[in-house]
Amino acid sequence: MLWLHIAGLILVAAQHGSCLTYRATIDMIGVKGHVTFVPDGGNMNITAAIDNSENYTYSIMLFPAIFGQQQSSQVVCSQLGSIILTWHGVANGTTVVVPNLPENSVFNRGLLISNGACATILAVGDTILTYRAKFIGPISGEVWIRKRNSLSGLAVYTDLAYATNKTNPTGITAVDVVQFASGSSSSATSTQCDGLSNRTILLVNIPVGNSVSSTDKRSAVFVENLNSVFSFMGIEVSGSLLVCTGVQNIQAKTVKAKISWDGVRGEISMTQVSPFDSTTTSVQLSGLNPSYLPATYHVHKFPVPQRISSSDDRCSTVNVAGHFDPYGVGVGASNTTGDRFEIGDLSGKYGTISTANYTASFVDWNLPLFGSNSVVGRSIVIHRADTTRWVCGNIGNPTETTTTAVVNFKSPAYGTMYLRQPSGQPDADTSVYVELANMDGVKTTSHNHHVHVYPVGEDCASAGPHYNPSSVFTDGSYSTECSSSNPLRCELGDLSGKLSQIDISSTLVNSNDAKFFFTDSNLPLSGPHNVIGRSIVVHVAGGGAPRYACANITELRKLRLKTDSTWKGDNTNGRVMGELFITQDTEFDYASVQGTISGLASISQSYGIYELPIQTSAIGTAQCTTVGVLHNPYDVFIVGASGQTFDKFPVGDLSGKYSDLSGQNVVTLDKQDNNLPLAEAVGIAGRSIIIQQVAPGSWKCSTLSLAPSGNTGYVISAQVLFTDVFVGYATLRQVVYEDGSSSPTTIEVALLPPDAVTTSSNHNWHVHIDPIIGEQNCSVALGHYNPYGANVTAATYSNCLPSNPLACEVGDLSKKHAQYTVQPSNGRKLFVDTDLPLHTDKTVFGRSLVFHVANGGAARLTCANILPTSNVYTLQYSSDVTYDYYRFTDAVAKSLSISRLRVIVLHNTAVPVTGNGCAAVMVYIAGSVTEAKIAALLAGTAQGLSPYTPTTSCVSTLGATVVGKSEFSGAPGLGMTIWAALIGPSIAYLMQHI
Repeated sequence: MLWLHIAGLILVAAQHGSCLTYRATIDMIGVKGHVTFVPDGGNMNITAAIDNSENYTYSIMLFPAIFGQQQSSQVVCSQLGSIILTWHGVANGTTVVVPNLPENSVFNRGLLISNGACATILAVGDTILTYRAKFIGPISGEVWIRKRNSLSGLAVYTDLAYATNKTNPTGITAVDVVQFASGSSSSATSTQCDGLSNRTILLVNIPVGNSVSSTDKRSAVFVENLNSVFSFMGIEVSGSLLVCTGVQNIQAKTVKAKISWDGVRGEISMTQVSPFDSTTTSVQLSGLNPSYLPATYHVHKFPVPQRISSSDDRCSTVNVAGHFDPYGVGVGASNTTGDRFEIGDLSGKYGTISTANYTASFVDWNLPLFGSNSVVGRSIVIHRADTTRWVCGNIGNPTETTTTAVVNFKSPAYGTMYLRQPSGQPDADTSVYVELANMDGVKTTSHNHHVHVYPVGEDCASAGPHYNPSSVFTDGSYSTECSSSNPLRCELGDLSGKLSQIDISSTLVNSNDAKFFFTDSNLPLSGPHNVIGRSIVVHVAGGGAPRYACANITELRKLRLKTDSTWKGDNTNGRVMGELFITQDTEFDYASVQGTISGLASISQSYGIYELPIQTSAIGTAQCTTVGVLHNPYDVFIVGASGQTFDKFPVGDLSGKYSDLSGQNVVTLDKQDNNLPLAEAVGIAGRSIIIQQVAPGSWKCSTLSLAPSGNTGYVISAQVLFTDVFVGYATLRQVVYEDGSSSPTTIEVALLPPDAVTTSSNHNWHVHIDPIIGEQNCSVALGHYNPYGANVTAATYSNCLPSNPLACEVGDLSKKHAQYTVQPSNGRKLFVDTDLPLHTDKTVFGRSLVFHVANGGAARLTCANILPTSNVYTLQYSSDVTYDYYRFTDAVAKSLSISRLRVIVLHNTAVPVTGNGCAAVMVYIAGSVTEAKIAALLAGTAQGLSPYTPTTSCVSTLGATVVGKSEFSGAPGLGMTIWAALIGPSIAYLMQHI
């Protein structure tokens, strides 16, 4: 027997105009199928088509079902609000005709089945526009609007609660929601908006909870008399505006996991229109080895990191962990419904990959691209039929441009946090990836972590309080109300409250027990509440309050390499012109190779990246013949055939990967390469590109030099000159930015034995604390440069490896890279170091580089100072003035009208060096400054330099002319000693023979 129950107050007159079909798709709790709603005049025809013969009870519910957030699907289905309509005892396939049921009581509502399954009722065959207004204090929450393109009216869903007071300060439990056609966001006003105009009432008497835990804080209303969504939205009480925010037009997210490895090519793409909609997954793969089929595939927890060595399995458990399963479902049985599978179990939900060339498409409500359980930024792994891991790729970002921030921890915990968000979209989801280990090798658990207001100064206390721009109330019930289920009740900076506490591993080597990946919907990387430029503080284990480790949040600029515009080499057949640019956003992204080269004269054949940079002293063809061999850090000895995936070629084999240059005069490149690392020990930064002629032989060449990304970056370099036991040099280069961030540092080392014959093997080499003064021996350099306190005597120092350099002393170059062998030829080497700063207060400028005796011996053999190659000045002032690093660098920067972090103080045995009533500090200025400003700085006439101004007896000069002693002695300066030696005859010999 069929009977209906209709909540009469919800029903209104039937909407006029063209009608749409509506459908709720069910794939849950053992039921698959759909329920269709077709308007017919003033009636609604409802038909259930499910895959079993059970007669269920169906209910249209007030609220839509929004999956993929913190609550499981069962919880979502139990919280759909009041019933609009119920019908019972309906046989499968039977159509029920409901009189006077308008479309506005169906569109974007929930459908609940008596077995507990649910879905959202969506319009079919029409474009649905989705908007969101996110409020953060004094009332926090969200207002969602959904609008059908072909019909008028707005479906509005609200979820609002007081957040900045312990209880509702007004006693009012209902508010009005208004729209404004124009305005601007502002953190300087209490309402968070300025210049609002053209106010329109959207909703009246909408519930607002006394707290986020209130059960009466949601509403779902269809507004018939409005069809426009304005740019700003506000919440009013009795006509007074409490808070305002911008309205975001939610764009459909499309993300792709590119697969290009071991002969397999293609992509797995996912598209979700909004959190209310299901995700469409499309699979297009080719080149699958039939002997490995049928293959399974899954979303895994973590992204695929940079490959470090030939033995590194990119898809391993250590790298990407297990399947993404936030609800703890486990492996589901076959032929069941979507809720019984892990979010990440794609083959469980869709079926296995069964053919060598595979194309398929699926609709999946249990694969969120929005919210806390989004799969964006994670990875997909394809397994062989025997379940072993085969190939994998990262799930990319939904927009072409992504802002990435990085937090580099050094001590007592070391490691990295990455924050990634679509550029210019502060309300979009932010991916947070964390990987930390303790320097002492002991694992600790349950650390709170927060964004703090200020950047870090001398210690973690300088970071100030938690970042809480909306003044969220933190007393009383905050600890229970702020949670991953109610993130807008939390301080914006309360990451442990919004996301989770974190653990810190004993090591980052072969471990994933302290990796975490979160999606935070309220962590802006742009806009008025941007967290870039602030800091993150990790507190002590066990949820304790004392501050344990901290680091600044800086923007991670893409790593950028470029060739010269005019290539070097043999000019017999003309000149090659044009630049190539190679960039990489992060270690998780493909490298981009772009540019045009002309003048190839149709005689070029192959081109590739070779181990070493071009020697600037070489002439003609010699420039292109002293660069080592093709860069091949993964030891790929069998060159792949044309059309193979890039992993089948050496990293440097560009013509193998992209096609050769035969018969071409001009070539334009626009390639995406997943086997072209720019950083780490395997990176190509600082190496060279060689173009070979048809007749075998190097023809043209150019160094792949580090280059700034944006206009706030500067290339700085240092040189270390050896002239006694060994003859040679080391050159260090790095790109630094005004916010303190930087690129890796390239280290070119070239030493010759004094007799130009004898090989001397396996020398340890380190940056040491102090410079070498005058003719003193290497003992005055003190110990290794170790600013973060790595314990070299502990067993845990075995974690110091080329694949884990942050566990090393900053100065331990032999452990971070390799021991160095001095030989009469082919001794030049290039290393890429991710933790060797040339700037900030941790700079190695002014320190020394020491080579120890052969075969890993401890005795010091030869040493020299690390000095910048230009832009160095010795600034003097009265010794009565107290030196403070931050005040001094700030004063110099103000006098030059530049950023403070462009001022680099060279280390010395004392800073400042004092004597004769004067104090002297050596500084390097990153980037160019006009001669007039430098002259004013040295003369002391520049504004802002006080109190560090020179006097008639304390004169500032060009160059590094201060002796590194506790007081002036008149001996030669550090810089002058080195620079004079640069023109010695031994260097000319060196450049010709190394």
